Amino acid sequence: MPSSPSANPGHGVAAAAVPSGPTGAEGFASILATQGELDALCREHGVPEGFTALPAGDLRANSTPPPGAICVYARALEAGMRVPPHGFLREALAHFGVAPAQLTPNGWRMMAGFLALCRSTGVPPSLVVFRRFFLLSNVSQKHKKGWYFLQSRQGSGLR
Repeated sequence: MPSSPSANPGHGVAAAAVPSGPTGAEGFASILATQGELDALCREHGVPEGFTALPAGDLRANSTPPPGAICVYARALEAGMRVPPHGFLREALAHFGVAPAQLTPNGWRMMAGFLALCRSTGVPPSLVVFRRFFLLSNVSQKHKKGWYFLQSRQGSGLR
């Protein structure tokens, strides 16, 4: 995973891809029990019909999804994540080495807000500009992988 000044070394982000013990997520199961509930959520958040939504069933929050699939949390969709993700969001997640399901809902809000601000000012979204204002931090000091959040960088003028 790339090491960059956009990662907060005090929060263990550089080790995001390194397997470690449980992340605390293993106890979380989906609250969407039926295909109908899942389909309604997808319609509400504009998920195109070309994407197949499958209930998590017995899979837990930290389970590996089936091949060709990704895990998406309802709260991420509610916070601004869209399917398919905007190219800038794919670029940012790849840069940080983070899967979509690893970003907290507030992280999705910040990314969606950044995109909206770029769109409203007519400025193309840029990873360099995004990293000037935000850094990625690990939710858990104890675990070197799991969920991540975005925070405003000191001196960015956002605090």
